[in-house]
Amino acid sequence: MQYNEFLKIGMEEIHVDVPPGIDHHCFACSQKNSVGLHLRFFSSSSPEYSNKVFSKFKVFYDFCGFPRYAHGGILATLLDEVMAHTVYRKFKRYGVTKELSLRYLKPVLIEQYIYIQGEINLEQNIDISQKKFEVQVYGKIFSSDNGVLDPNPVINVKGKAQMVILPLERYKLNYTK
Repeated sequence: MQYNEFLKIGMEEIHVDVPPGIDHHCFACSQKNSVGLHLRFFSSSSPEYSNKVFSKFKVFYDFCGFPRYAHGGILATLLDEVMAHTVYRKFKRYGVTKELSLRYLKPVLIEQYIYIQGEINLEQNIDISQKKFEVQVYGKIFSSDNGVLDPNPVINVKGKAQMVILPLERYKLNYTK
């Protein structure tokens, strides 16, 4: 299984709490979406990983852009999703992307595994007592022959996002008819 290496180094899977009655059909992370990416996310409470979230993905041929390379939109989706899960991991609240910027540094070849990492800079002045607040999250996609702990991975894509953190009540309003 593609995620075993995270468990072997002591990381735990992040399970997002979706309120009852809400159909979780996310293209990126729902395991029920038949055409989705089926991403799973991992982190650890150890000091070096407490503000980071990781995933791993194999870009299949169907997600090709330029021949042999991953489509930039799929890569953007991967980064957006890992950054959203980083917010959930840190604050146990849902976030939505207000702004996303990416820098594509090296092409990502299809049919190879890549790692996706999200990270929150803990030096930000964040007032989590507010019902709604914003946080900046960073992400990167990298390839590595040595796994997620590679000290010098090849960085393919870097990004940052401004995420708006919403109270659960606001999130639920989007799903009531």
